[in-house]
Amino acid sequence: MKYLIAIFLFAAMLNTSVLVRAQIALTQTHSAPLGTALQESVVNLKLSGKKYMVYTHPQVKLYNLDLTLWKTITLPATVSGYSLTGGSGVAYVSENLFKIDNKVNVVAVYDKSGIQNRLVIDETGSLVFAFDSAFSITVYNVGVVNDSFVAITPYSGSSNTTKVYSLPGTIPCNICGNGIGLGLPVNDELNNSASIEAIPNPVSGDAKIYYTLPENTDAASIALVDLNGKVISTYKAYSNTPYIVISTSNLAPGIYYYTLQGGSFNSITKKLVVAK
Repeated sequence: MKYLIAIFLFAAMLNTSVLVRAQIALTQTHSAPLGTALQESVVNLKLSGKKYMVYTHPQVKLYNLDLTLWKTITLPATVSGYSLTGGSGVAYVSENLFKIDNKVNVVAVYDKSGIQNRLVIDETGSLVFAFDSAFSITVYNVGVVNDSFVAITPYSGSSNTTKVYSLPGTIPCNICGNGIGLGLPVNDELNNSASIEAIPNPVSGDAKIYYTLPENTDAASIALVDLNGKVISTYKAYSNTPYIVISTSNLAPGIYYYTLQGGSFNSITKKLVVAK
């Protein structure tokens, strides 16, 4: 009998342990008044990685994946004659997509003279660009710098029109999560075998940019770009060479970006800080 009781108690302890490990715990609650937007998703930012996004009109809150608050962006009620609509969510939260800089951009619906438009607003509340439609917006990414585009399909009356705009930046990949709408699929297995890293960073003189290329890729290129999206210089990258050397002596102090790109993998972009 003692052995049966011992076995029963031991089994009960194991079961309790499983229940404790499997417990679901409430960590956060987000709410918004009825009739105003409440939206959440995981976004993948080009420079800062994955974040948990919560939009409760008019604020976009970005959390780290441990749910600590990373950044709060308050969309302006009015900007350049446009008024923020309360019932619509945000289409994109991104970095280095609609503008090449280190700011987070948000695409939201604004109204002007009774006509709705999708506006790109940066984290300071400044207007980056206004698309003349509030309807379908999809970003396509072909994997290299200055070769992404957004297709806008506005609806008016009984006719549809698609407008295609070129974009200065790219989004990370098709399966990473980036709000509503993603880029074209990429071969992540190939992409994961490509890498790039500048040393030292920050740099005041010469920097070595180390890189690896995917298997069966003989050559690629590395582009150095400033905050305005202007290509400063490009370099050839070969599979049998582990790094290139670039000089920053002629560059003004500030932030730049370097991108490894090739036809067989998705481009990789990282930040380079030039300090004098």
